[in-house]
Amino acid sequence: MSDVFHDFQFNPHFDHDGHLSGYTQKDMFGDKHYFGNEGHSTGHAVKDPFTHHSDYYDSNNKHIGHNIKDINGHDFLKSDGSLGHTPKMFELKDPNFHNDVHNHFSSYRAHLLGKIG
Repeated sequence: MSDVFHDFQFNPHFDHDGHLSGYTQKDMFGDKHYFGNEGHSTGHAVKDPFTHHSDYYDSNNKHIGHNIKDINGHDFLKSDGSLGHTPKMFELKDPNFHNDVHNHFSSYRAHLLGKIG
C-alpha cells in the first residue's frame, strides 16, 4: 500500500552534483507531471498503456514529441518530425507561469520538507 501511495507523492530529483533539479508527481492515470525546483510546472508526459511510450507536453500543453525505439542513438521523435533526445523537463521553458501556482507549490514543498526533517 505504501508503494502505491508513494507513486502519487511530490518526488524530488537531483542532478549529478546533488542539487535539486525538480519534482515529479504521477496522477491517477499514471501520467507523470514535472515541476521545477521552485514548484512551477514544466510539463507532463502521457504514457500509452499499450506501447509503453510517452507523449511529452510543455507547460503550455503544447506537444513536444514522443519517445521511440532507439534510431541512430536518438530515442525521441520531436513534433516537427526530427530526431532527438527526451527533453529535460526540469528546465523552465515558460517564464510566464502564474505566481499563484508558484506560491502554492512553494508552500506545498516547504510543508513536505518540514515533515521529512
